[in-house]
Amino acid sequence: MRSLYLLGLVLPLLLTCKGEMDRDMPVTCDPGIHIVGGDVSKSHGDNVKSVATFNCPDGFYPSPVITTKCQRSGDWCYTSRYRQPICKEFRCPPPVLEEGFYSPVNTSYAIGDVVTLQCYEGYSLRGAVSRTCKMNGRWTGANTVCNSGSHDCPHPGIPAGGSKTGTNYNIGYKVRYYCNNGLVLMGSSTRECERLGEWSGRMPTCQHRSSFDTPDDVAEAFTASLTSTLGLTRTDSSKTPESHLRKIYVGKDAHLYIYFLIDASNSVGQVNFDQAINVVKNLTDKIASFDINPRFGVITYASGPEVIVTTNDDRSKNAAYVMDAMNSEQAKYGAHKDRRGTNIYAALRKVLELMSFSKVTHGADWKKIRFVTILFTDGKANMGGDPQKAVIQIEDFVNAGGKRVDYLDMYAFGITQGVELMDLNGLASKKPDETHAFLVKRTDDLVDAFNKY
Repeated sequence: MRSLYLLGLVLPLLLTCKGEMDRDMPVTCDPGIHIVGGDVSKSHGDNVKSVATFNCPDGFYPSPVITTKCQRSGDWCYTSRYRQPICKEFRCPPPVLEEGFYSPVNTSYAIGDVVTLQCYEGYSLRGAVSRTCKMNGRWTGANTVCNSGSHDCPHPGIPAGGSKTGTNYNIGYKVRYYCNNGLVLMGSSTRECERLGEWSGRMPTCQHRSSFDTPDDVAEAFTASLTSTLGLTRTDSSKTPESHLRKIYVGKDAHLYIYFLIDASNSVGQVNFDQAINVVKNLTDKIASFDINPRFGVITYASGPEVIVTTNDDRSKNAAYVMDAMNSEQAKYGAHKDRRGTNIYAALRKVLELMSFSKVTHGADWKKIRFVTILFTDGKANMGGDPQKAVIQIEDFVNAGGKRVDYLDMYAFGITQGVELMDLNGLASKKPDETHAFLVKRTDDLVDAFNKY
C-alpha cells in the first residue's frame, strides 16, 4: 500500500516534467486553451514562451487573467492556479457624493444604467446632474461635487468607487485618494489647495484594470489637451471644452519639441508595434498641418533605445523627412535584435539627453521651448531601472524649480491588454481638467481618434 501511495506522489511530477525530460520531443502547450465568451490570440502558437491573450467583445473583460504564457513544462501558467477564463460584463462602481445623494442606490451598475445626483440644501452642484454607465465600466460626464463655498478651494470631489481623507479645503491643506475593490487609481493620489483657490494635480478616477478608453474618449481628452492647451489653431474650436484651456500659448514662432517613444519589446509584439508606427505617422502629419513648426523626435526601444529621428537635426522640422525615416529599416520591429526586455527608463533618459542638448544649442531661448513626450507601451518595464525616476528627472529639468510646469506634457498610451494601469499612470503628466494616460483596446483605434479632429 505504501508503495502505491509513493507512486501516486511521484507520477504527477513525472507527467508534469515529461516534456523537459525527453529532449528529443519539442515542448508545446495545450492548443485547446480558450475563454468562455471570447477568443484567444497567441504570439507564437503553442510553443514555449508564447503569450496567449484572452479577448472579449466590447462591454466585457477577461477574468481572472488577461494573458498567460506557455511554460517549459508544457503548461499555460494560469492553469494550475486559476479557474477557466470567462468574459465578464463591465459594471460601474457606485458614485460618491458628500453633502448630497443619488438614486437609484446599488452596489454596482450595469452598462446603460443612469443615476441622478442632487445636493443638500445650501450646497451648489458642480459637474453632471445625471451619469450613465458606459460600456468600459466608467461613468459619463464630469465628476459631481456639492460645494459649500466656505473654503479657499471648492470641494475636490471623490471618484466613483473611491474614498478620500482630508476635509480641510483651505490653502496649504491636502487630500488623499484611495480606490476600493481592486480598482486602480488614475490621476493624482494627493492634491493640495493652492493659493489661487485651485487644487493641484488631476482629479483621479478609479478604473477597472481592464477598462479601456474608446476612440471617442481619446479624441475628446487627448486631442483637446494637445491642441487647445498648447494654443494650436484648429478649424472647429467648438469641440474644445473651455475647461481644457491653459495659461500658455504656443505661437507660430515659438519652439515646440515633440518626442515619440514606441515600445518594440516581445510583450508588445510586431502587430501593435507596426500599428503604433502608423499612429505616429498619422499624428505627425496632423500636427504638421497646424500653424506651428515643431521638431519631432522618434525613438523605438526594447532592451535599449534606438533613435530614429533626433531633434538635434534641423530636418526633424520636416514632417515628410520624419515619416520617411519611420519607413526605414532602422524603424522596423526586427531592427531590435534583443527584444527580451522593456527598458522604458533608458528610452526616457535618451529623451532627457536630447532635451539637454537643446538647452545648450538654444542658450537663453531655451526657456521658450515647450516639450511633449508621447509614449506607446505595455507598461511592463523589466530592466534598466524604475522609469518613473526618469519621468521625475525630465520634470525637474524642464520645470526649473516649478516655474515651467506648463512647458512639459507627458502622454502615455497603453497599447496591449494586460497593461499595468498604475505603472502607466506614473508615466504621464497630471494636470487639472486634462488626461494624459490612456489604455486602448486596439492600437489602430488611435488613428480613428486622431481623425476626429
